[in-house]
Amino acid sequence: MSSRWTALASFFLVVCTLGIVGVFSSAGSGSAGTPAPQALSVPGVGRSWGGDTFGQLGNDETEGTRSAPVPVAGLTSIAQISASQYHTLALLSNGDVWSWGYDGQGQLGNDNVIASENQRTPAPATLPGGAPLTGVKAVSAGEFHSLALMDGGSMMAWGNDISGQLGDGGSNTDQPQPVPVSDITDAVAISAGDGHSLALLTNGEVRAWGDDLFGQLGNSSAFDDDEDTPVAVVLADNTTPLTGVKAIAGGSEHSLALLNNGRVHAWGADTGGELGNSVPFNDNQANPGAGGEGQRRSPQRRRRDRRRHEKLPRPHGRRHRQVVGKRHNGRRRQRR
Repeated sequence: MSSRWTALASFFLVVCTLGIVGVFSSAGSGSAGTPAPQALSVPGVGRSWGGDTFGQLGNDETEGTRSAPVPVAGLTSIAQISASQYHTLALLSNGDVWSWGYDGQGQLGNDNVIASENQRTPAPATLPGGAPLTGVKAVSAGEFHSLALMDGGSMMAWGNDISGQLGDGGSNTDQPQPVPVSDITDAVAISAGDGHSLALLTNGEVRAWGDDLFGQLGNSSAFDDDEDTPVAVVLADNTTPLTGVKAIAGGSEHSLALLNNGRVHAWGADTGGELGNSVPFNDNQANPGAGGEGQRRSPQRRRRDRRRHEKLPRPHGRRHRQVVGKRHNGRRRQRR
């Protein structure tokens, strides 16, 4: 690992729900460090430390680095947080959502015009007209978009929509305030990847939408067929829905599902072996499979798709990591 990366600060954010939270320190190289318990005396208060290039510490300071935890400004009743590389969402105990950090694509959801595109203190996510977004039971932060699961099982989304990751069936236009996700009425869990989104339904099926460059939607369509409305994740026969799912996770460009029987299914990008299926790296899969199951692209198709892939401009600044009660490796994705 180059000294350029080992010298960079990490960014951490934790929420205390019981008064004391144990977290892991980490080296700049990305390896796990020594367990470092942090005592947080006030339940529901977020604390953060590390790089603050985009205001991701949320403590109303100018750009800098903090080597010791500082309180997130103004929030005392946080029930859940979700942090991307550039912005953070906080769900309060009353069902409201607050956000801070980089806002270049409207991912903070507050419709503010910020000259620097950075929000250095938490601000509430609001609906068109200015009313606060409330009645939320879970949040998930993607790279440049945000998701909220509502009390009744519907979903809201905001921020970048270049690949349809908001799921509103619109014109792939960025949304600076929450909009409803189409066709989702009974979700029980959500997860945002870099440019795609996942929802777990009450019947144990999974819906996906957004970027499908590497097959991360799991719907066995042609690779790179982005979806701007939710589609069913299906098995290798291209018809049977993946069922019996109890938990989901969206990675940078891949997706995971934990089944009721304890088995894990993975699909999407395999550039670093992230699918865990004992097949060669770069063997991307367009639907869930285990032990090498699933459809794959030819090497020629993979090369063509990489040439076609269009990356959004990334804000420049310190790399950082986030933890929410446990260590999370927030490395930038690598294109190959």
